[in-house]
Amino acid sequence: MTSDRSTPVDQTERDSIVQSLDDTLFVEAGAGTGKTSAMVSRIVGLIESHRCTIDQIAAITFADSAASELRERVRLALESRSLDPGSEQDKRDRCRLALENMESASIQTLHSFSGALLRQRPLEAGLPPDFETWSEIQAGTDFESRWQQWLNQALESDGLGPALAAALTLGLSLDNLRSIATAFHGNYDLLGDPAVLVPPLPRQAAKRLTEAVGEIERLCSFANLGDADVLVQHAVRLTALCQRLQSSDLSSDMTLITLFRWGRLSHQRGRQSDWETDPVSGANACAALKALLTDLEADRVAEIENYGQDALARLVDGIRQFILGYAEDRRIEGTAVFHDLLVWARDLLKNNEEARAHFQGHFKYVLIDEFQDTDPIQAEISCFLASEARDAPKRAWKELTLVPGKLFVVGDPKQSIYRFRRADIEAVEAVRRTLVADPTRLVQNFRSTPGILRWVNRLFERWMDPEGTPGLQAEYIPLIAQQDPD
Repeated sequence: MTSDRSTPVDQTERDSIVQSLDDTLFVEAGAGTGKTSAMVSRIVGLIESHRCTIDQIAAITFADSAASELRERVRLALESRSLDPGSEQDKRDRCRLALENMESASIQTLHSFSGALLRQRPLEAGLPPDFETWSEIQAGTDFESRWQQWLNQALESDGLGPALAAALTLGLSLDNLRSIATAFHGNYDLLGDPAVLVPPLPRQAAKRLTEAVGEIERLCSFANLGDADVLVQHAVRLTALCQRLQSSDLSSDMTLITLFRWGRLSHQRGRQSDWETDPVSGANACAALKALLTDLEADRVAEIENYGQDALARLVDGIRQFILGYAEDRRIEGTAVFHDLLVWARDLLKNNEEARAHFQGHFKYVLIDEFQDTDPIQAEISCFLASEARDAPKRAWKELTLVPGKLFVVGDPKQSIYRFRRADIEAVEAVRRTLVADPTRLVQNFRSTPGILRWVNRLFERWMDPEGTPGLQAEYIPLIAQQDPD
């Protein structure tokens, strides 16, 4: 029995997208399999079935260009169906009405959609009604100005000033600190409670070093080459350092910084054959001196690391407070960066039951395109909108019960490339498992020839091995060419 090559091998799955309108679907659509067409067909199916009007659908995608394309393809599909003589009259009428009301359709990016929610309920979101969204240039300029202000204040403060001086002395740069601030700024909604600052360990390295001077000098007396021995020369320089330290506070920051700048206390040069046996320990004096210096070096390194970790912890906590304060200032002032729109919209739906109920009632269906490229906050926003009304008191989105068929998600985990936006394979898979037991997979490729797809499948089946990189790599699902006889 031969199959009709014009019928895609995954036609059953494609039919379910249009017909199974009461089922929540998570569609995995590989490159060239028509994932945008799948979303368009779902939207048209919802309109024709009289389940909703065009303004009751939220169709969300990643980029402005993708949103424009999706809107245009929905418009063309509705136009085509409204003129299709083979379609029932009531379906044509519904498509024609949707076409006339396309301007009311929420077919837009996640940021634009979030902004639209907030503008309908600004006071409930804790925002002034006339809040504005900054461009990336405005946001970057303001962040730089606020960062410089904080840095200047930190340098002059009694709390962070010493920590900042210590970190810079130990090799941390202002660029390093700015990188931390930038990362916190882009993920401020994930900043939890402050870390518990552990008091630094008592300073003992300098004290132990000065107390060891006598032993160092005693062991050096067993060097047959005297001052000509490289290990003895190192010990002499070390003794001179100890003499300088004895006139200072051995537990002070300055003393520890002096030890840091001096460098390694241990020394590996020197031959045991040039040294006599230490009568006290019975060991070669060269080996005994090297062991003593190694122990002192371990003390020095441990204290410097502890000193640096304490300074960094205080600075990180200070930056954390700055970023959270900056975010709250933006909310009060009504000046939003793009990430604020997502966080504020999520918080509105999460914390305000009346607002959540309003938007749940307005948007009867929520469709997400290019899901692999969007911020995981999108999953929360989507689930709050698509959940049952009885779940209103719930705040954890994974505990919500979804209205069957209200949420439709399409994307390709293999094409997730926006890791810097917190979109990654692990997050996508976690959301998929939360929404459905098994994904609906589209594998029929309409873009490439059989020869190209055989080469691609053979190559990527080897490269994309999720078992070799768990949590970091998507499973590769082979694509099938439209005219492939196999």
